[in-house]
Amino acid sequence: MGPPLPREAITQSDVMSSSFTLLCLAVDDGNVPIGGFFHVKVYSGQLVSGLQEDIKVKKAPELDHLAADRLILWKLSTRQSAGDTEAELENLYRLIEGIEFHSPRTNEALQGDGVVQVLHPPNRINKYWTYDPYEGDLHVIVQVPYVEERPRKKPRLQIEDLSPTPPLTFGEIQDIDAQKAIAHPTPSSGAKMPFFIQEQKNRPLLNGRPINQFGPPIGLFHPVFNSFQADMESKEPVRVDRQAPSNLRKLLASCADLYTLELPRVKTINIYLNALLGASLTSVSVPNTSTCADGVIIHTSCNSYAYLVIEEVKNEIGTGNADPYTQASLSYRRYWGEPSWDIFRRCSYCPSIILAIAGPWMCVAGGIYLDKAIVQPLTEYIWLGGDAFKESRFDFTLRLFAALKSAISTLQDYYGNLNPSNEIPRHLLHAFPFVTSYGTQSFEYLMPLVDYHRGKLVYKAQLHESGQLIVVKFVSTYNAEAHRLLANNQLAPALHYAGTEAMEAIQYGEHYMVVMDFVDGSEPNEVPLSNEQFGQVDRAVQLLHQQNFVFGDLRTPNLLISGEKVMLIDFDWCGTADESLYPSTLNTDSGIQWPDGVWPGEVMRKEDDVTMLERLRPVTHAEEADPGLA
Repeated sequence: MGPPLPREAITQSDVMSSSFTLLCLAVDDGNVPIGGFFHVKVYSGQLVSGLQEDIKVKKAPELDHLAADRLILWKLSTRQSAGDTEAELENLYRLIEGIEFHSPRTNEALQGDGVVQVLHPPNRINKYWTYDPYEGDLHVIVQVPYVEERPRKKPRLQIEDLSPTPPLTFGEIQDIDAQKAIAHPTPSSGAKMPFFIQEQKNRPLLNGRPINQFGPPIGLFHPVFNSFQADMESKEPVRVDRQAPSNLRKLLASCADLYTLELPRVKTINIYLNALLGASLTSVSVPNTSTCADGVIIHTSCNSYAYLVIEEVKNEIGTGNADPYTQASLSYRRYWGEPSWDIFRRCSYCPSIILAIAGPWMCVAGGIYLDKAIVQPLTEYIWLGGDAFKESRFDFTLRLFAALKSAISTLQDYYGNLNPSNEIPRHLLHAFPFVTSYGTQSFEYLMPLVDYHRGKLVYKAQLHESGQLIVVKFVSTYNAEAHRLLANNQLAPALHYAGTEAMEAIQYGEHYMVVMDFVDGSEPNEVPLSNEQFGQVDRAVQLLHQQNFVFGDLRTPNLLISGEKVMLIDFDWCGTADESLYPSTLNTDSGIQWPDGVWPGEVMRKEDDVTMLERLRPVTHAEEADPGLA
């Protein structure tokens, strides 16, 4: 239950008139105001259901989408001024946001809980007001429930409907998602449970909640996220302006402070955040909606403005009924999904920095808009409270804000130079990474070869100069030496480039780029290898073992079949025998029968390859007739 509203309790000693005026305010299911205050004239003997009808008429066309009896009316149990100044009005909105409305048929709602009391439709107005309400006070909060749009009834199937429908393009899917974002509940309500659970089932936002709702690394689609993480990991001394340490101390003090309400926290910390970031967090609403994040940094471009930073704040962990990371993710989608911002989505992936703050904790995330909005954390939740004895923590936090300031500057330059005529090819079926060259070669992506939900980032591409088809993949580790060994023996595609070997190893979304020949082929799947094909795999393993390599994941998905030719195509795990370790992400719950001793973090052994190789060996007719011979 939220804190009781201030002001003296209402008495019932006043004399009531036959008619009077109520000051009302409509809010959505996240307690966010829908428009401003409005007056409704009522009669003492009038039914509450009649007041519902009057409010629906008064708020037309905003409430045209639902029946009057869906409106839930609440009377404030204590007096609350509607506010004469902007500060008082903002304070009122924050108080309303903190109210936890009960289900309207519970005793707490019907009898009142000391904060609000539901106005039950069958009752008359004089049951709730036996006096003339005070002018200037807010009397009724109108709760407007979110109504899911019902799908239209499908017309009877026509003959022409049986013809194949072309797949939707990347641009068409993005437009559909953006339209849904505008129709969603506001971020403040959509982030609450159980609303967010339903949202992720019906219209998923790719922010990792739940675990299957994730997107490809955002660093593949804009370099600002890679630069930020590189700045955070740099061993070089951080360089800041002379005022930065002082401003940081003030920010840490303001974050560690205790606040009764969220608004004073937002206003105080944003003073010092603005100084550290070199830009101003301001209050900007999504046009024609009540959505307004706690702060945004904008940059005017393309006759509109781009959102460089989106900030959502909760007074403390657990307050506000929503996780700030989830709410900020929804805010990102709502801001960029607005139709007025189509111009940006036509020529960019809309990169933004996202700040999710709860009390003295802050998480930095990044957002991009592909076919769906994708939000990913760039840091853990970082402590911004007091700790006078840890200079290393202060230095780390100073580096954090220096990296953020640099990222904001990068985004300012990016959006400032954005040319609306340079449209992303929206006829394509997919969005592609921003990196399109290696060494002196440049290329164009053609299609993804694997769905990223399988944990692979593999694309078919074409070199501009020669027209040669290539495969571009992004990996967290790679054994280029082992790949080249097999490629020189026609047992792997020719290797063009491996970012792991580059003089300055560049990462894109914490992944290295690897480029090789495209070979037209397929996985073995359920068809067993022929003796000839098995012999080639056996030879590949022997060559690796002779150089003390262990392949590590000798399964059919990592074999490429082209006629009788077989190649090994995945060297992500390949390492040194009795030295390298199996990755900590090795999946032991997928039903894969790994050899004994194969486990996350265990040493890689040649005998593991031998065991996996034997499982690929073709079964002879004699062995099929008598399994005992096998």
